Amino acid sequence: IEGASEGAGMGFKFLRHISRTKGLAFLVDLSDDNYAEAYEKLLAELEAFDPELLEKPRVLIGTKLDEEGTEERLEELKRAHQELQVLGLSIYMDEKLADIQRAFVKMVSDADGRVKQAREFSSVPDNDAVYSDTDWRVDEVPSCSAGREEAEEHYSEKRLLKTAVLGGSFDPVHLGHLHLIKTVFEKTDIRRIIAVPVFINNFKQSANPASGEDRLEMLRLAREDFRRLYPQFADCEIAIDDCEIKRGGISYSIDTVRSVTERYGIEGKPYFVMGDDLIDELDRWHSIDELKKLVTFLIVRRLPEAPAAPAFLKDGYSVEFLENEVFEDSSTDVRNGKRDAGSLSEEVLKYVNQKKLYFS
Repeated sequence: IEGASEGAGMGFKFLRHISRTKGLAFLVDLSDDNYAEAYEKLLAELEAFDPELLEKPRVLIGTKLDEEGTEERLEELKRAHQELQVLGLSIYMDEKLADIQRAFVKMVSDADGRVKQAREFSSVPDNDAVYSDTDWRVDEVPSCSAGREEAEEHYSEKRLLKTAVLGGSFDPVHLGHLHLIKTVFEKTDIRRIIAVPVFINNFKQSANPASGEDRLEMLRLAREDFRRLYPQFADCEIAIDDCEIKRGGISYSIDTVRSVTERYGIEGKPYFVMGDDLIDELDRWHSIDELKKLVTFLIVRRLPEAPAAPAFLKDGYSVEFLENEVFEDSSTDVRNGKRDAGSLSEEVLKYVNQKKLYFS
């Protein structure tokens, strides 16, 4: 964060992102001897960029509360910042986790005048930015007195979720994508879908998609629309992962599968969702001999008539075919003007119009 207000380090893009939030949670590592200075440094960079940022509701969270001496430092923070809600957190003991979630709800309530249901972000390491709306509620978090064993058991349930990776340009994300996600949840026992927008498609290297930032934001908005359109799947998780955009260059599925499997702690093979219009060229994919060992391919209907399964699928591929209704919308048709605004969900359409993308 240091120097971000002058464009260094995490830079203006990160600070502009903060500007769009409804509240701020400052995490301070209590095991670091400079923990107090770290918070002041954060405040200074925000104020230098935009003094109004410091008017947002905020909570101060001391982390590493399970380490020796950190409880005393937490009390020092509380004495130094009596005007704030100061809480502690331990990843092993879920110390004060429910209180932190309630603090987030209060921040949102203070910001827009209405109380929203608490949602906890996915417990995925932040090696890559992950935008998740996992649906654990405050009352589902183990009590602090339960101890480490029960807390770890609680979080291990996330690793056991049947998970599917859904890649694509999402340029733009449209109602057909949302229908596909709904169909996967409806017809399988998959309960988490990780949507990964591509940076450069290996088979469409000359394509010039909307920016990664725009496509990630459209996915986030589409997820909100999905929740309104299909409330029956409230217990299913949709994560939006920017690992391919951050990685840059040509996006290879093998790299993404390795990354998400490790970072999300997925146990067993994840599913890899792909359309039946791509199945004939699957054996040409980069490192396919390794990829086919790591995933089960979930083939969804995109063509009016299902193609014959190619013979190479018998050579060590794990494949399942989904019998789904064919949804005619496609990103290409939207970009080329063959589909109108009715192909986009409500919040995505607003964003497209605001940013003057595609047919706007």
